[in-house]
Amino acid sequence: MNLTKAYWCLGSNINPQQHIGFAVSRFQQDFSGVVASKLYRCPAVGFAGEDFLNMVLATETDRNLAELLEYGAQLEQLAGRVRVKRGRFDSRTLDVDLLMFGSLQGVHEGREWPSHD
Repeated sequence: MNLTKAYWCLGSNINPQQHIGFAVSRFQQDFSGVVASKLYRCPAVGFAGEDFLNMVLATETDRNLAELLEYGAQLEQLAGRVRVKRGRFDSRTLDVDLLMFGSLQGVHEGREWPSHD
């Protein structure tokens, strides 16, 4: 089986310890080779809100890009994330962004890779 490295950013400013912990636990169940950074506290950008806790995860996977993007969206939904109008910044239970997928570059699945998130 050929595994590809995928790098993710997790963030939360609504019960962040709980939601980040939930996400890390799910990643450890669903992926191999999970390596986690430290947690970083960052101020909210673009709106007045609580600070975010953020971290990066490295994983190994045999899933394709579309499956990974869907996985991130489903994880956000499981954590109770309610999406506001695109382009608006707001507090969130969980933000899961796929940053890099192997050596992928250019526009794929309607996004620029590696991600600028």
